[in-house]
Amino acid sequence: RVARAAEGEVPAASAWFKDADQGFEEEESYLRFAGIEEGPVDRVKRWGRSAIRSARAGVCVTLCTCEYAWLLRKDLSNDPDAEAAEWNRVHDRCAARVRDLCYKNGGVYIKLGQHVASLQFLIPENYVKTMRPLQDETCETPAEEIREIVRSDLGAYPEEVFSHFDYKPIASASLAQVHTARTNDGEKVAVKIQHAGLLENSRADIATVDFFVRHLRKIFPKFDYAWLAKEMRINLPRELDFTREGKNCEMCRDILKESGHDVATPRIRWDLTAPRVLTMEFMEGVKLNDVEGIRKLGLDVGDVAYQLCDVFNHMIHIKGVVHSDPHPGNIFVRKNERTKRAQLIILDHGLYAKLTPEFRINYCKLWKSIIIPNPEELREAARAMNCEPLHRLFASILTCTRWGQIAKGDFGATVQSEDNYDHIRTNYRHYLVKITELLASLPRAIYLLLKTNHCIQQANFDLGNPVNADIIRMRKCVQGVNEARREADKSWTTLCHIWLETLHMEFRIALYHILCWVSGKVAI
Repeated sequence: RVARAAEGEVPAASAWFKDADQGFEEEESYLRFAGIEEGPVDRVKRWGRSAIRSARAGVCVTLCTCEYAWLLRKDLSNDPDAEAAEWNRVHDRCAARVRDLCYKNGGVYIKLGQHVASLQFLIPENYVKTMRPLQDETCETPAEEIREIVRSDLGAYPEEVFSHFDYKPIASASLAQVHTARTNDGEKVAVKIQHAGLLENSRADIATVDFFVRHLRKIFPKFDYAWLAKEMRINLPRELDFTREGKNCEMCRDILKESGHDVATPRIRWDLTAPRVLTMEFMEGVKLNDVEGIRKLGLDVGDVAYQLCDVFNHMIHIKGVVHSDPHPGNIFVRKNERTKRAQLIILDHGLYAKLTPEFRINYCKLWKSIIIPNPEELREAARAMNCEPLHRLFASILTCTRWGQIAKGDFGATVQSEDNYDHIRTNYRHYLVKITELLASLPRAIYLLLKTNHCIQQANFDLGNPVNADIIRMRKCVQGVNEARREADKSWTTLCHIWLETLHMEFRIALYHILCWVSGKVAI
């Protein structure tokens, strides 16, 4: 495998996994492709581990199901406060059980818990808060197991492949940990190594989650979370193939280089990369949400926030590419010594989604009609995404803002604030069934977009909301729609119409800034 990679023949993900919508290939073939040598005894041990993990999940699901079924049989409709308190108590107990299950089973379950923690306003807030500690959860694979994984994937032990290898990881997450090393040609690199046993257990874990979600839907038909299990079944195989991540990294670099953005991504060492081992250029910086660290570098926090919003909106609305996990642990900031400005470093490229041109245009129209309220265009875009009856609710979920605030038509309406969050948290339970119905009807790409939007909004919020993300997004949406129109029709009439629409947008932005200046309000 190493020899083929050195000659430029990168292992194809298709040889390891089926079509993305199907998930894992036959069990033995994907283990064999990953270089995992498994004898009869190892196979029996793996089956035993899977049975124990599935049994734990079964106990957790059964207890939670009984609690919710008992609560639904109670008639508390005459006392709304008592009903709300009882629902909160049950949510808290069940969320704690699920969190404990994630801790005990680890691996894929930690990843699932982290994903649940990012679904703010999509599931009960009790689950989001309870799962949040999992986002900081780190598990380390022992040195001996790391040696075996490297030997299995690269054909030799770390000390033979590298001139120096530090067995103490510098970072660890749910799926992998990162070590520093020095190659035989003297380059300092970061080596991302998948946790031991993760790949072997993942197929059974996915099947277990899928089984319980499908059966819960039969018991509670109004609460259908099959979309969550399907996303896990489709996306986890992609994240477990580190050769795919390497290709994603190069794709991201090419896209942003073409657009002129000052963003750095690690250079991949394909001669030292395999499905479970990713070797890349070592890059240093401060975390995206480290405001003090950014200032110590002599950088403007507002410039960092602007670049972040501009880069990710460009990727989504212009290129139709979605980086699904832009949280602070995956994005660093450093000073570009040539320009003396902030330079973003995007480190993790495990999961991307590609939008179809039609979907991208409708998504641009959707955001455009939210930022500058246009009810007809909003309904049209929502209809294309199969959610017209609940388009107001969808707009609120997309922006994490109540509808009344959106309808004002103010460029600052969807800027994140604690008031907005508190209002939505308080009223969330009244819309739970409708939200579940909405999520079941949406196109798949929306789930990753919701997560990406929330990460970017939260990052801007953590930096103090120094920029107006609505204005940046608005410009990219208009640009995305207009480029598609220009490609379809290059007549002078169309070009003039595009020019006038852009001029109108810039006039509204300028007017907003003037009104903010007159009223003494900061035009963020």
